[in-house]
Amino acid sequence: MGERGLRGGEDEERLERSDSSISPTTNNLPLVVSFLTAASLLTATCSSPPQWLMRTRKLDKSQGRDWWQRTVSDDVSSRYNWAFIRELMKDLKEARQSDDLSHAIGVLNHCTRKNVGGVMSNELFAFTNSGEPKFIVGDFVEEVCETIRWITDRVITEDGGLGGQETNFEAEVAAAR
Repeated sequence: MGERGLRGGEDEERLERSDSSISPTTNNLPLVVSFLTAASLLTATCSSPPQWLMRTRKLDKSQGRDWWQRTVSDDVSSRYNWAFIRELMKDLKEARQSDDLSHAIGVLNHCTRKNVGGVMSNELFAFTNSGEPKFIVGDFVEEVCETIRWITDRVITEDGGLGGQETNFEAEVAAAR
């Protein structure tokens, strides 16, 4: 991912002013790390995005950030409407299980509103080194995607294709609004 590693001019100057024998390859690594973040070291040493993601996930786990991803009861979580997100996920599942296309479309209308329940807040993506949010956000997005796939498959497979179903689908979309 390149030769990045230092955060900017100030860190470079401090590194240049320090003992010239200090380098990432010497036994003075703790001093060098004080100038660099662990994540920027990973960025500088990884050769591919998948390798970077794997290493940042390990770093997140070593720093206890994976616990943060699993929970919705920490201080940050009180700013989000997790109960509403869980309710939407439950409604999407129920709509699919009961084969209720109109209900599924109605729930999707809520799910696709801008920043529903706060799930697209920058804060949720900035806490981990990997940039991954709380697991409930991924579960929510997957539930929305699964419902969209279910609707698409249902509409396309009825009567061997879209055929006359386009009109019915448009009517159900309009009714759900």
